[in-house]
Amino acid sequence: MRLGISVSKKLGKAFERNKIKRYIRETFKTRKEYVKNYDIIVIARPGAKEMPFLEFGSSIDHVLKKSKLMKVKRS
Repeated sequence: MRLGISVSKKLGKAFERNKIKRYIRETFKTRKEYVKNYDIIVIARPGAKEMPFLEFGSSIDHVLKKSKLMKVKRS
């Protein structure tokens, strides 16, 4: 899986944009065994600026399941 991240300057100063990118990267790192092997591009929207770290995970999980890019978790 390859990951592309786009965060517009409209979302804030460099440290704020970098924080959003770090959150997205870390969220995908923890889920990489469950994500199918595709190239994925994430475009951050204004709501991401106020979103806490744990919400990133649930939001990305929702999008991956909806797009059928999430592998079934086996227990």
